[in-house]
Amino acid sequence: MAETTEHEKFAERFESAMSAWKFQVESYWTRNSYFALFETAAAAGVWKLIADRHWWTSFAFSAGLIVLTLIWLFNNMRIHEYIRYWWKSAGEAEKAYVASIKMPSEVKPEWILLVHDYETRRPNQNALIPYHLSINAIPVLFILCWGWTAGMSLVNLGCSCHQLCL
Repeated sequence: MAETTEHEKFAERFESAMSAWKFQVESYWTRNSYFALFETAAAAGVWKLIADRHWWTSFAFSAGLIVLTLIWLFNNMRIHEYIRYWWKSAGEAEKAYVASIKMPSEVKPEWILLVHDYETRRPNQNALIPYHLSINAIPVLFILCWGWTAGMSLVNLGCSCHQLCL
């Protein structure tokens, strides 16, 4: 009976780590979707401001959007750390459970070695650019977009001021 209690402790620890991991992954994708949607709508707005020759306003929005996109990028990096932490915690719970099994003939629950099996068979584990870094290319592209629109606004602002002075 004591073994069942011990197994239940490992199962609870694993379930807790996997629940936290799942929550972090889902919130990561939800947050990324909202940021991408907002940035796309903001891009349309900034382009409209540029088309209507509102140079100061388009520059100010572009500069503010650079800051917001940097926050998005740093947030992605931080959330990735949480996701890895909880994934490793689930893996440690698996290892502790396997180490506690006294007889190899004992029946293992279906969750056992889920993390281990994935880590050993993970696709693209030797990829040149890890997946979490390639996902961060999206905010980087937006940063480049905002830098370009800010620069374009300043150049057009300078040209319009120069024409007024002549």
